[in-house]
Amino acid sequence: MSRGDDAPGAPELEAAVSGLNDLNLYALRQLWSDRIGRPPQHLSADLLRRRLAYELQCRAYGTLKPQVRRRLGQLHEAFKADPNYMPSLGQALSAGMVLVRSWRGVRHRVTVRRGGFEYRGHTYQSLSEIAKLITGAQWSGPAFFGYRRAQQ
Repeated sequence: MSRGDDAPGAPELEAAVSGLNDLNLYALRQLWSDRIGRPPQHLSADLLRRRLAYELQCRAYGTLKPQVRRRLGQLHEAFKADPNYMPSLGQALSAGMVLVRSWRGVRHRVTVRRGGFEYRGHTYQSLSEIAKLITGAQWSGPAFFGYRRAQQ
């Protein structure tokens, strides 16, 4: 789905998604029918809110490309078959990619730049430098950020 003409902008989208919390199950089902054009599956109010929020975001920002959907399906099947499956990204880190890792309740975001890695306003030459800064211990940066499997 591409961005529609009726797609809300960011503030309107945030308000629309937030407003879903004020709706009861009947109102959510009605909104689903109005938006999707068919009655909803038998879902709880919480799941309907989540699905409707996703639908609103898709209308505002578009959906995933078919090749991304295919890859996600492949990953889903691989994880079902082996919960310990560790995918290979199969690509080099490219400028603009954002790596995210939660460590001891804190979310850390690193942006890949042409000249290194940006973390909290500073540029570092390696992910391992950043991993050590976060943990206080020597880590493989790619393993810490889930880019590569850690040596066992």
